[in-house]
Amino acid sequence: MLLEFTSLMITRVFPFDFPDGADLRALRQREQIRETGLVFPSREFTPYLIWRSEGTSLPLMNVDSLGLRHTTYSCAAGDSMQIIALGGSAMWGWMVPDSLTIPSLLQKNLNERLGGGSCSVRNYAENGYVSTQDLIRLILSLQRGERPSMVIMYDGFNDVLAACENAAAGTVIGQSGIEARWASTPVSTGPSSLLNFLGGLRTVAVIRELIPKRNFAEEGPEVLVLADPSLGEEDFDLEALATETASMYKANYSIVAALSESMGFRFVFVLQPYLYRDIKPLTPQEEAILQNENPVILKMASLVYEDILADAELYPNIVTLDTLLAEVDETVFTDICHMTPEGNRVMANAICGYICKDR
Repeated sequence: MLLEFTSLMITRVFPFDFPDGADLRALRQREQIRETGLVFPSREFTPYLIWRSEGTSLPLMNVDSLGLRHTTYSCAAGDSMQIIALGGSAMWGWMVPDSLTIPSLLQKNLNERLGGGSCSVRNYAENGYVSTQDLIRLILSLQRGERPSMVIMYDGFNDVLAACENAAAGTVIGQSGIEARWASTPVSTGPSSLLNFLGGLRTVAVIRELIPKRNFAEEGPEVLVLADPSLGEEDFDLEALATETASMYKANYSIVAALSESMGFRFVFVLQPYLYRDIKPLTPQEEAILQNENPVILKMASLVYEDILADAELYPNIVTLDTLLAEVDETVFTDICHMTPEGNRVMANAICGYICKDR
């Protein structure tokens, strides 16, 4: 027991990851943690959504008991306009402090334009969420009795990443790992139960970490998601996968539109910008990111976004903000889909304008 307690303390101080393969995303996260001084929150199981961030209280990053990231500049006035912001890590605030997330910057802009206390923005985004998870999180908030005045869905690219990773639409990021964990859960008693028990001990975890492993960082470029190899095969129908992925995104739009009518809130679907050749004048850093990215994922993103925007008249509340970056010369992308604080400011300013246009 003493050895296990010591191992527990070690894993708390030095949180270990044990990737089964070349987990390049985790390696990139560690590098960004060293560069920014921020940490990546632990995740916990939550019904329907699979995961959410654990409660965290740090100088630069705070997450409450419901898994919601703190919005700086917010007011607690009961009669203020309630705004729910949903999305993946780009909306949540990937490697930026609380004060420089899109919801926090949006809150600041709204305070300046409409007066402090008039609006309250809540950051319901979560790292890795696809649009269907955001829809479910919105439904759960409505179940609890929340009645927002405005709902912002900042999605699209994670739907692309999940489809590429799993070679299937309607999936979540990291699904194969989740399925493997479920499949490996023992249902019988006997010797295997002892092995499973030993495998879960912190002592064994520390021993595993100390065993030399290959340096996976040397095996390829740093990318967010590794596409399923089948996507690169000649007979794989990438256009069909893109069509199905776009259809699910548009179906989620229709569900939110129906909810908005019955619940009385406004909404907007912002197609999350991603880094491609013509979105802006590329800096050397952005050029390097683009050169390292899998061209299949870029092609998939292009097909999905084109499909969504082709039906603009049927989905009037879907907006794209790509044109706002055309004159931005500085680096705003830190990887294929996450932005610097300046990029977040551009997004927040545009969303603020959309909210205020009819006021």
